[in-house]
Amino acid sequence: MKHFEINWLDFLDRLPLWEQLPLGARRALAELECDREVPRARLDGHHQSLMEMGLVRFARGRTRIRVQESGRVLLQGIRAMLRHDVLKNPTPETLNCYMDDHYRAEELIALAPEEMYTGFLSPTAIAEHVVSITWLDRFLARQTERPRRHALPGYLPSWLSVPDQPSEIARPSAARGVAQKIVRQLMELPEPLPLIELGKQFPDVEPAALADGLLLGVRELVLFPAMCGAEMTPLIGLWPEITQWLQRPKAGRPRPVKARAHFQAPLLMEDMTTVLVAAAAAPLRLRVSDGGLFAKTLRDLSESVMPIPEWFLEFAEFSPEYRLESACRWLRMMGFARNVGGHGQDLGLEATRRGHAWLGESPKERLKLILDCLREGDACLRRLDGSETVRIPDYARGGLPRFEFLPVRIQDAGSASPALDLRRAVTEAFGSIEAGQFVPTGGFLQWRVDCSNPLLDRYFGPGRPMLRVDDSYRIANRENLEEFWERCLTSFLVERLIPLGGAEVGAATERNLWCFALTDIGRYLLGLAGDFEYGHAAAGEKQVVVQPNFEVVFLGPAPLAEAAIGRFAERKKQGVGALYAITKKSIIAAAAGGMTADQVLETLRDVSDKPVPANVEREITGWFDQCRRVHIRTATLIECPDAETAARVVAAAGREATPLNETVVELNDGGGKTALVRKLREMGVFLDESGPAAPRARARTRARGRRLRR
Repeated sequence: MKHFEINWLDFLDRLPLWEQLPLGARRALAELECDREVPRARLDGHHQSLMEMGLVRFARGRTRIRVQESGRVLLQGIRAMLRHDVLKNPTPETLNCYMDDHYRAEELIALAPEEMYTGFLSPTAIAEHVVSITWLDRFLARQTERPRRHALPGYLPSWLSVPDQPSEIARPSAARGVAQKIVRQLMELPEPLPLIELGKQFPDVEPAALADGLLLGVRELVLFPAMCGAEMTPLIGLWPEITQWLQRPKAGRPRPVKARAHFQAPLLMEDMTTVLVAAAAAPLRLRVSDGGLFAKTLRDLSESVMPIPEWFLEFAEFSPEYRLESACRWLRMMGFARNVGGHGQDLGLEATRRGHAWLGESPKERLKLILDCLREGDACLRRLDGSETVRIPDYARGGLPRFEFLPVRIQDAGSASPALDLRRAVTEAFGSIEAGQFVPTGGFLQWRVDCSNPLLDRYFGPGRPMLRVDDSYRIANRENLEEFWERCLTSFLVERLIPLGGAEVGAATERNLWCFALTDIGRYLLGLAGDFEYGHAAAGEKQVVVQPNFEVVFLGPAPLAEAAIGRFAERKKQGVGALYAITKKSIIAAAAGGMTADQVLETLRDVSDKPVPANVEREITGWFDQCRRVHIRTATLIECPDAETAARVVAAAGREATPLNETVVELNDGGGKTALVRKLREMGVFLDESGPAAPRARARTRARGRRLRR
């Protein structure tokens, strides 16, 4: 150490003198340097009291002051404590500066855990170890001295320059036991301890042994000496965040709360349906740069997505743009849509055969299929069209969601190690909530982190210092493991349960806290229920009326009904009232997306207590009946001079040729044209290059000739 390597026994012996000094005298003494003389005026009249205590003396007559030899150690310790206020300002930047100022590089290397990977060895990584409770646990568990790391095999960090044979600091064997006693005592205290009281806490320990233990604790970065800024009182303490972590109360089971406002809907499924209906009518244009939807397309589709309350947007990121982009990613992953074009052509998103089959399912079945993919994998997609789904490798997922139960991926630092299966632990955590009860979100997360953390059992302890969380590497100390487990629960709530309708979010009346309740959909996703109900309001509670003038009037908020009707009607406004109008244009667009008249009429009957007007039902059916589907294909025609030549061509092509009239033959397989031309040539029938198909080729030849002449 550069500044704290002092005689702590002498410092503790003279510390009572410091406590007797008034605040002004303390400040004056702290500004002195051990090896320099200063004018007497620098002490602001406090030189007399300092001289009486034997801390300073006159030099060069009576005009200058110098530190006494007996006060040198005390002043060194005081000035070292004033360099960094780590106990008052415990930030990573402060700790890094403290370590850089007080410790040499080889000392930090010696403190690094034995199993810490060389590639991750850096001052920042070591500092992250120091601020964890695991650092104290390792210090308290060590009974004997371990070999110090002086050199690193293979890789030497650029910040480190280690001498060939660095000096070994002597450590008395009894000092470790005393240092451990000091650490355990400070773990019980809510605040740092004044150094003047250290001897009172351990009356049975010899002062020399106490000083050795204090020095060892400072060397091993478990004890931090500092100065209280206001009274300039020397303190000794643990890293403040560790003290806060130790003194925090353990969270209990959260009490149920009442929600003044609440919202629940399978937004992801409804948004996927909205995008896929539009893509089934015509491919949606995508940006070539990142494959996202153009702004105009986003605005147009935003008018059709399920509306959500304004207060809900404060809980998490669920803006229309975010929802639509997320829906596009899930559609690609599940094989319901694919990118077409590119390589000089417009890039677009079009519906696949599997996507059309999914749109033909009922809303409940569409939602159930997504849930089953998360529960069982992609094998359940085969029942739509019998084909295998396109798998996306982990290294090329590019931000795409995965068919994984948990959005966060936690594994050992080795790249080939499998991810930890946390499904049972997540199910146990959310399954502990009683059905229909709202619980505060923060209280629930803290309770589950405190009462049961599966990561501690697997990763906590020596030998597993590094974890890979998604694409970043972190140290597996106790605080990080708590953070990771809370991230797992939070991500499952925000990225799985809420978008799929598995949780109902609310704002609690008590202190305006966020709260949530688990729904039947959520219990099905967790495997706690075999089925779930999904649909519109019960009879007598529906808020939609279909009028004879083809307007759809909403008497109150009905998000599910808005999402369903928006697929075959034109939106007129937001809120309540006549929100939609059913038009021939909107029905034709719905038919292009794969909807049928029966599906539209069934939706209208589901959302309204009143029957659909007869004229509306008749027109909707008529508009759908007018819709037809045609196929466009490219054909190869062979024009013959007479019927006899046409017959010879048909005979040569066999089943690949179809006569259209006496002299025109259609070649079914365009790829067999070359073979047919060769066979006809052998029969004496030649291809006329100057025929009707040649003008474009001759024009290209003339154009090339003009360019060459230039």
